[in-house]
Amino acid sequence: MELRQQLYQLLKSRRISVQLDALNRLADFYTNNLENESLSAFVSKVSNLVSLYGSRNTIVSIDIAEKIIQHISKDLNKQCLRSTRVVDIFHEVPTISLAKDMTTVCLKESTGLKIFDTPENMLEMYRIRYKLLLSRALENVKASSLEQRESYSPFPKDLSYFTPIQNLNSTDQLHVNLFGILGKFQGDKYFIEDETGYIELDFGENSFLDRIYTQGCFVLLQGEWNGRVLLVTHMQMPSLKASSNSMVENKTLWQSYPADSDGREENQVVIILSDIWLDWESTLHKLERLFRTLRQDNICPDTVVLMGNFLSPAPNLDQEYFLRNGFQYLATLLHAHISNEQCQVVIVPGPNDPGIGEILPRPPPILNSFLTPLRHSFKFVTLTSNPTRLVCQGTTILLYRGNIQKKLVSHSVFHLSTDPNRLEVMLVETMLDQGHLCPLPTEIQPVFWHHEQSLWLFPPPPLLVLGCDGLKPFQHVYEQTKCFGTGSFALQGHYLMYESTKHHMKVCKIENK
Repeated sequence: MELRQQLYQLLKSRRISVQLDALNRLADFYTNNLENESLSAFVSKVSNLVSLYGSRNTIVSIDIAEKIIQHISKDLNKQCLRSTRVVDIFHEVPTISLAKDMTTVCLKESTGLKIFDTPENMLEMYRIRYKLLLSRALENVKASSLEQRESYSPFPKDLSYFTPIQNLNSTDQLHVNLFGILGKFQGDKYFIEDETGYIELDFGENSFLDRIYTQGCFVLLQGEWNGRVLLVTHMQMPSLKASSNSMVENKTLWQSYPADSDGREENQVVIILSDIWLDWESTLHKLERLFRTLRQDNICPDTVVLMGNFLSPAPNLDQEYFLRNGFQYLATLLHAHISNEQCQVVIVPGPNDPGIGEILPRPPPILNSFLTPLRHSFKFVTLTSNPTRLVCQGTTILLYRGNIQKKLVSHSVFHLSTDPNRLEVMLVETMLDQGHLCPLPTEIQPVFWHHEQSLWLFPPPPLLVLGCDGLKPFQHVYEQTKCFGTGSFALQGHYLMYESTKHHMKVCKIENK
């Protein structure tokens, strides 16, 4: 009896109905990943997980099948202790909240993707990040061990350095230091808001160009209060340099995973590409040259990260055709040139790829039907979120594919330099100082508030990889974080290569022909 038929009969015997595409996906996963496990044991796992991701009366759809496979894959990864792990930010990153004392942060296990949340929770996330950056600004929080703890109190008790805005109501002349969130009225008028109130700002002729200041960012201000507006004389962000004592850099949010079970540290090679336009013939030629070159140089990657967009910006009525054929061609190339069957292929959606709009963090793309050829060639094909995190032998690599520099620059309070090298530095240092991958208000960048902490940069990652439209490859080191811009593989042939034993990432290029 064919495997799919056996699987169908076993599921039916447990009163589980399954759609055809979901049945095919489960059968393919079993064939490629569980050759040493009986089909009955696999069905038992599926049966137990159906009630978790649906109910006993649920027909197993492709979405539920993917969740079940993701759950089983996570268990497999733990058993195999893979040297490079993909962190599932919707299931493995704890949610955070404030306790009733408003100073203690509580961590709770995530229960998966939650699309809707309450305004109260949105405000709470702002409040926690406000307190974290206030702590950084005051430079007086000592590092504390967070191992095996479910809560901790990272916030300072002495806030006397900054004047609460509500205290300005009783005076009309005062030199003040303020900390708060930069906001914008209609027109070109700005204000600063803290937990007690807000006041209008007047920048006069001043321009502060050390960072990219936008509405929604956290700032430290000095100025003269005249009873109506604050005449700003100095403005800066809560610098990452001030947090050398590791303030709340809560390790529990981004835990490391074990590497090799026998303690060996074998070199892991990670290849990262961004902008793989499968509707461009020149991109397909570059892909072929890339993987052929890697094979000729005896470089066998352990992980290949493919970041979107997977189609060019030009309007195209045949998107499904190009995606299907493009991934088929990609699977053929990888199978022909990468001998490592254990190679992990990671798919990160770009802002224009099929999926749920531009909301962050972006769930895995709707590309399942196009990836069957890849899954036939490789056991580990992961559709992941954007942003996503890899943990390679204990080193965290944070990958984000978006157009963050365009959004920040277009909403800047001040006119910025047009020097791309200067903008790259400002972009990286703004993100790390703000402790956020996209420090903009929700009307500019909507987010899933239940998972907003997955966009935070507490603690700053050792390696930050940005795929941004319009930016050439770049490198910038800020404190302990090394940031790399991927450039566009489709346009320039650039990609990144990371070697774990050297802790080294470099920009590489396949020349256009």
